[in-house]
Order: sequence, then C-alpha cells, then structure tokens
Amino acid sequence: MKHVGCVNQMDATMDTRTVTTLDDSELVRACMAGDDDAFDELVKRTRGAAYSLAFRYTQDAHTALDVVQEAYIKLYNFLPKWNFSCRAQTWLYRVVTNLCIDQRRRNSKRLILMEDWTDRSADSIASNDVAPGHDLQRAEWRAEIDQAILALPERMQAAFRMKYVGGLSYKEIAAVQECSVGTVKAAIFQAASKLRLQFSKQEIIR
Repeated sequence: MKHVGCVNQMDATMDTRTVTTLDDSELVRACMAGDDDAFDELVKRTRGAAYSLAFRYTQDAHTALDVVQEAYIKLYNFLPKWNFSCRAQTWLYRVVTNLCIDQRRRNSKRLILMEDWTDRSADSIASNDVAPGHDLQRAEWRAEIDQAILALPERMQAAFRMKYVGGLSYKEIAAVQECSVGTVKAAIFQAASKLRLQFSKQEIIR
C-alpha cells in the first residue's frame, strides 16, 4: 500500500529510529512522510481497541472486521491532510463508531452487551460485585443489562461504550462526539443513573 499524496524525505533523526520506538505523534508524522512500516505500527497499536469497540456494536466478528478495515482505509486516506487536532486513536474511534451506527441503521441489528461496563473510579456506576449464581443466572443478568442499554438514546449508548469498553477519557469521547467534556460526563452519568434505577430493585446492580 502506497500513501496518498506527496511522499517526503524522512527527517534525519527519524531515520535512525525504528517505528516501534516512536511515540504516537511521531508515528503519524512518519506515516505522513510515506513510511508504510509506520502505518503498520499504527495499526498494531490501535487495532485491538478498534475491533473490540466494533464487535460490541455489531455482535458479529466478520462485520466488525469489515468496519475496522474500512476505518483504517479512511484513516490512511486522511493522513496526508492530518492536522494533529486530535490523537489518531480518537479519530479512528470516531470513524468506527459512526460506521457501526450506519451499519446498525442499515441492518437493524441489536447491539451487544458490554462484558465489563462498570468503572472502577470514583465515578463508578456501581461496584463490580454481582450477586452469585449459576452461569444461567449470569447469562440472564447480561441479557437484562443488554436490553436496558439498548433502551438508552443512541449518543448516550455510544458515550457509555467508549468509556467502559474502549477505555477512552472524557476528553477523547468529547472529541469523538464533537461536544463538550461536560456534555459527555452528563450523558454517562445519566446512563448510569438510568441503569442503576432500573436494576436497583432487582439487586443486580448494587
């Protein structure tokens, strides 16, 4: 794969370093300069999280792979115009999220339950403690949470997943959704409150 746009001569200081030693910003600059190895490294650093997010949305391995592949093609084609206004990972997550939403609208597929959507910080929705039970009870619990998350507004769902599946910061989620950090925090807090309220009487979340 050859990069779109002019291929510039790499900076001398960059030539003496392998792509694995570059930080994210330097890696993007190397990609912009036409270094295909740098793009491969960028993919290696981000593909796991990108695929995880896509799979949670689509609930289908093949569809998730297609989404991620399309997202990387978009990233590759956009690199010649990169302006460093955000991290490459943030931009990629935005594209993956939008592609998944488009996919959902086209196919009307159900979103998948996140396996570990509970934060461990002071902003935690609830503790990770789940009432003990058999596998069947756990599966039923997951299905109930899945349905509850599906009932959330679309942007609220997206913010919630990016926080608890993708592990993005509030600032990164705000960049993806093109809104303020305060808006993201409010959306995630509201989502948590809705879920806690729905399940508190059942002692599923406590």
